[in-house]
Amino acid sequence: MAPFCREQDVPSGWVPDDLDERIAFLQALADHSLPMPQNEAQFHAARVFSDETGRSEYRMDQWMDYLQLHGYSIPEAAR
Repeated sequence: MAPFCREQDVPSGWVPDDLDERIAFLQALADHSLPMPQNEAQFHAARVFSDETGRSEYRMDQWMDYLQLHGYSIPEAAR
């Protein structure tokens, strides 16, 4: 399978450490046929702070909560 997103296709303003996490998160969303964040605010909505790691991380459940809050119905298969 070809990579979902190549580094040269990503806007240069993204923080490099975050880039790998975003690409992995987008791939996970694609694997579940879920909509992807379209702007910085939506990427922010998909993140939660982990006390264990001391940093924010992208979470599928957080993104699905956001989608449902905005009227998107989550298919049972994606849950």
